[in-house]
Amino acid sequence: MRNEEMLVNLKSSDLRDSVSSQPSRLVDSKGLLNALFDKSCRPTIRWLQHQQRNKTIPFIKIGRLVFFDIEQVKAALYRSTHVKTLNGTNSGQPSFDSHGPITQPETG
Repeated sequence: MRNEEMLVNLKSSDLRDSVSSQPSRLVDSKGLLNALFDKSCRPTIRWLQHQQRNKTIPFIKIGRLVFFDIEQVKAALYRSTHVKTLNGTNSGQPSFDSHGPITQPETG
């Protein structure tokens, strides 16, 4: 299963609602993975550490301890992994214009 498929279904309206309704809370690596992912599709702590190294997700380091703000991480994952279709929607359906499917121009 690809990492992108592991992400929970995050909609921007859900994200705004959850950010405004819950106080900010810091959790450790296991707490973050438990909060964001269902047990059946939860990535590993190694994947989370890789995201940290690549600066894909925000984290707070206090001495040797690492903490995460759940809502900030959720927003960062949404921004960095959200895929839009060519027409700007995310319906999963192919985009068409009057001449047929829209394709990317071929290079080289």
